[in-house]
Amino acid sequence: MKDLEPPHDMVDAIGVAYERMLERAIDNSHKISDRSGHFMHDAVDKAHERAVELNELTKDESERVAEYLKRDVEDAARYLQDTGDDLKHWLGFEREVFSDHILSLFAQAADQTTLALKELSNKARSNYETDDVVAPGIFVCSECGHRTQIKKAGVLPPCSECMGTIFTRDTSAEGGSESQS
Repeated sequence: MKDLEPPHDMVDAIGVAYERMLERAIDNSHKISDRSGHFMHDAVDKAHERAVELNELTKDESERVAEYLKRDVEDAARYLQDTGDDLKHWLGFEREVFSDHILSLFAQAADQTTLALKELSNKARSNYETDDVVAPGIFVCSECGHRTQIKKAGVLPPCSECMGTIFTRDTSAEGGSESQS
């Protein structure tokens, strides 16, 4: 497991926990022989339990981070399945902005989940809410359309333009004006 930079505050701590849980989920997924259904969910659940065992997060915090991680992995996998594009387009900005490590982890998780998703019916596109922990990317406010760029795993803030709290992930390869977090 990669040594992650120590967090500077609670928001950073949740982002670090998100990345650690993603790493553990990838490790766990290699040990799961039944690749049907939501096997990545099982891998994330094991990572969530481990975070609680190690007292890295409270049970409630760990459950929240696990749900966010499951959502993001499924969303990335659905994007790969639907478009066949590079994962950097799902993230919404160039790779240089974030670590190769997080891209590699998401690529592994999304690739494995894409195979499982083909066996499941498609769900509606994921919505993101203020205070959700999210993977890096660009998020579009459902109220005003303003774009917010998140450069590393962390908490999604309210829209800086209208204080809206519901977002969708911008998976277009287009640039544009956006707030940065």
